[in-house]
Amino acid sequence: MNVQLKDFKARAFSATLLSFANIAGSQLVRFAGNLLLTRLLFPEAFGLLSIVMVLLYGVTMLSDIGIRDSIVRSSRGDDDDFLDTAWTLQVIRGGILFVACWALAYPFAWFFGNDELASLIQICSVSVVLQGFNPVKEMNLDRHLKLGRVVILQLGSQVAGLIVMILLAWRYHEPWALAVGNVFGAFFQLFAARSFLPGRNGRFLLDAAARKEITGYGRWIVVSSALTFAAASSDRLIIGRLSGLEFLGVYGIAVALAETPSKTLVTLSNRVVFPLYSRILAEGGSLVSQFERVRGPLLIGGAAISSLLMAAGGPLVGLLYDERYTAAGGLVLVLGLAGWIRILSSTNECALKALGFPQALAAGTFARVCCLMVFFPLAVHLMGVEKGVWLLVVADVLAALVTSYFVVVKFRITTWWVALPSTVWVILSVIAGTSAAHHFSHSNGGRLLVAVLVTGTLWSIPLWRALRAIARLRAGAGRGASPSAVGA
Repeated sequence: MNVQLKDFKARAFSATLLSFANIAGSQLVRFAGNLLLTRLLFPEAFGLLSIVMVLLYGVTMLSDIGIRDSIVRSSRGDDDDFLDTAWTLQVIRGGILFVACWALAYPFAWFFGNDELASLIQICSVSVVLQGFNPVKEMNLDRHLKLGRVVILQLGSQVAGLIVMILLAWRYHEPWALAVGNVFGAFFQLFAARSFLPGRNGRFLLDAAARKEITGYGRWIVVSSALTFAAASSDRLIIGRLSGLEFLGVYGIAVALAETPSKTLVTLSNRVVFPLYSRILAEGGSLVSQFERVRGPLLIGGAAISSLLMAAGGPLVGLLYDERYTAAGGLVLVLGLAGWIRILSSTNECALKALGFPQALAAGTFARVCCLMVFFPLAVHLMGVEKGVWLLVVADVLAALVTSYFVVVKFRITTWWVALPSTVWVILSVIAGTSAAHHFSHSNGGRLLVAVLVTGTLWSIPLWRALRAIARLRAGAGRGASPSAVGA
């Protein structure tokens, strides 16, 4: 292993800590904001915003040409012409997204039978234009795992947007307060990124070779992203249509809690593990010897957090939210289990992207979409949302099996049975935690405490072993690394 790769691995540990700080801070801000906003606005407001976010997320994913992934893995990822071309393509894409949002605003409002939805979509669509002008130097910093200022920028823009949301919701008690806050957060991020992040802000340029490389790699990213949108958003669209916007707002609260572990690990995989795997391959290394060494501790951490949240989700909702959101407690367990399966998939997907095989991601997501589109509406119609959401677990299992096939059979990076013990222990620890909570206490506070103590105790030894494995990895990476790399 050469010195540069050791430097990069050493930097990866600092980036991991920064990513965790970013994710934890982001979730804390989001959680605190939800607690305040649920007291200032009615559940239907969150249902309306969920539909708006689905549309924005959809048009964004449908036009994703893999600009960030191209910058991270390309040998030209530090070249000015390549970065300027990437920024130009991003600006063009932002303008197209804005037009698409305005064109779809009224059809969405008609589909859900709510005229207010159109104006909310049009307000929020301004944010996609602002995001298009964000300098790509943030992506270049991701490439080198220099995340300190990026973390500050992202948390700062989230807090700025939330403050505007709370102030407007407190003054007017209307759903458009959420939309205006979203736009202000995007404006703050653009302004701060141009002035706060080191590097060039970009200029308009379309270098032929760079454009060809980005769009060539991105064609499968487009397919995968389109399917990812359908897989991630179809549940909200179906529930919003079949169960109404008020229940969709309750469902959104459950999703916000249940997806915390999976979003944490997926973000960490994309921000740290994917660049690390890309650099290993660029330096002529092999993922076979590194894959489980890197993935193992991540899976243990994700499994422990997922188990704690699934076991404690019901009493946590009852403790923090009023009776309008009681149904969210029962949904957290099922959605948390689906999130754990997505954690397993994400650790496979970052390796497949680094290997330049994004079509495998598309195949896995296609399996999930087919299952959801065909069976989820039927399940919700026949059994109701609280039982129908179990189909999300089935869909995520199908997607995980597909991506596992590629890393196990095609590339022979790992074996089928490696992740099985973690999954079994997740199920057993959640059963133990929830059973103990219901048996020993009847208050929400007591049930929450018992669930956390029992589930946490069962995960204490695996977490201790995971921390020892991380310490060994860090010691191995630190040997031969330059002081500047370790401290970057």
